[in-house]
Amino acid sequence: ITDTEGQTTVVVGESIGGGAAVIREINGVEIALSGEYNTILVKQRDKPGVLAHITRCLSDCQINIAFTKLYREKKGEIAYTIIETDEEITGEVIAAIEASGNIISATRIEL
Repeated sequence: ITDTEGQTTVVVGESIGGGAAVIREINGVEIALSGEYNTILVKQRDKPGVLAHITRCLSDCQINIAFTKLYREKKGEIAYTIIETDEEITGEVIAAIEASGNIISATRIEL
């Protein structure tokens, strides 16, 4: 996947039948993502306080977190936060999350 700014993300998934799919890998990092909830994928710098920023943005917009998973490529480099929520993730939420200099990108995932 290449975004409008030319950043590329490699996603590996599979069909599990019945019209359902699972994402298994993003940029070589093994993950598990079912798509059953509203989901956001955040690519970020692996630094203290970044996860707190993301969850604060969700809280400020009255979005409840159902599940969250944090993965990283290597300590101190690039990390990925996957958050599944009960409420819809709006463009306002994406913009608030991306306002931090430690956020590389924030993307809604729709399977």
